[in-house]
Amino acid sequence: MFLDNLKVAVNSIYQRYTNQLACLAIYLALFTLPISRLIANQALIVAVLCVLVHGNWRARWQYIWQFQFVKVMFAFLALLMLGVFYSQASLEQAIEGFGKYGKLLFIPFFLPLFVQAKVRTQALAAFIAGVYLCMLLNVLHHHQLIDLNVLMNSAKRLFSQAHPAGTFINPIPFSVLEAFASYILLVKVFTASRYKAIYLLLFLLGSYHLFFINIERTGMLSYLFLLGLFILQRLRWQVALLLMIVIVPGLLTTLYYKSANFAKRIELVKSDVAAYQTGEVDTSIGLRFSFWLNSWQLIKQAPLLGHGTGSFQTVYARIGGITASRGVPLSDPHNEYVLIAVEWGGIGLLIYLFWIWMQYREARLLPVAERQLLQGLLVTLLVSSLTHVVMYTNATGTLFVLGVCCFFAAMPARISQT
Repeated sequence: MFLDNLKVAVNSIYQRYTNQLACLAIYLALFTLPISRLIANQALIVAVLCVLVHGNWRARWQYIWQFQFVKVMFAFLALLMLGVFYSQASLEQAIEGFGKYGKLLFIPFFLPLFVQAKVRTQALAAFIAGVYLCMLLNVLHHHQLIDLNVLMNSAKRLFSQAHPAGTFINPIPFSVLEAFASYILLVKVFTASRYKAIYLLLFLLGSYHLFFINIERTGMLSYLFLLGLFILQRLRWQVALLLMIVIVPGLLTTLYYKSANFAKRIELVKSDVAAYQTGEVDTSIGLRFSFWLNSWQLIKQAPLLGHGTGSFQTVYARIGGITASRGVPLSDPHNEYVLIAVEWGGIGLLIYLFWIWMQYREARLLPVAERQLLQGLLVTLLVSSLTHVVMYTNATGTLFVLGVCCFFAAMPARISQT
């Protein structure tokens, strides 16, 4: 009897500490998402290993399988695996392509870890802290008080290539992270019981940085849609639409005349579109239009199942499509929906969109705060995917996966015993 009780006690302690270590690793991954891909990925590997040695997979699987969107996710991943076998790319490229979306497999590993409200709060705090630390360093770099590139070049193993914009990661995904972090803070202003003034101050600071210092339009666009979503969430839709008709044009007009940075981005859009209409494609928007038109030719060649997992670069090069840099193959079309349609056809795109729709439907069962945050995450994904490959990219894809775990774990009457 004593040995049995001792065994139970030791096993309980063992499981508790492996869970705690997994959570700490996830906090580190969220904090370093906008800083270092290497550190974030290594932290996620540690978290997966902790979950594996923790065991109790039967209870964990029963918990995970209650979520309908998880079943659709596995259907999408099954198509991706099938696409490896008919891919027109090499086996190495196909496996790499599967790996880009393979981060979805983190969901069954990590979703039960977020059941406790404390874990969800600390995870969001870690993410916001990482984003705002990068914003602070970016402001110092912007005003030439520090040279962020010197720091990054001195630790090349930890950081990717230096970006002239003064961000640790590519400024496009960073702007998306920044927009969603601002939205989290705005939701907390109205749903949190404490620190509302701090959340409001941080939201205003993040908003200022996004439109007055950040140079990427993807984050700005995501922010504006998130602001519209927030108004819809707080008011009846008739009142919300009327308010947006007044607020959004007024906000855009104010930003245009008060922010030279924002005005410059708008003028670039106008000049890029005008140049494209005259036949000039070597601009940011002109190149994207060309990528999408060329990709349409590929979609028509294999409309149902596409060209296979990881095939975009190979088949795009085969038709001689224009690239961003001469002699450098194009890895993606700067649009998630187009990439999915090229590689897995209309069937793949429909399954992917149905997966997002299932999350929206199932989110109706969540508590108010988590439901609003999950809806914001979905809007961020849908909008930023128009000009960026969100799930394909490490930082934004990992944010989405961990966000899904964090918010859906708040589902009532589905408490995990794992």
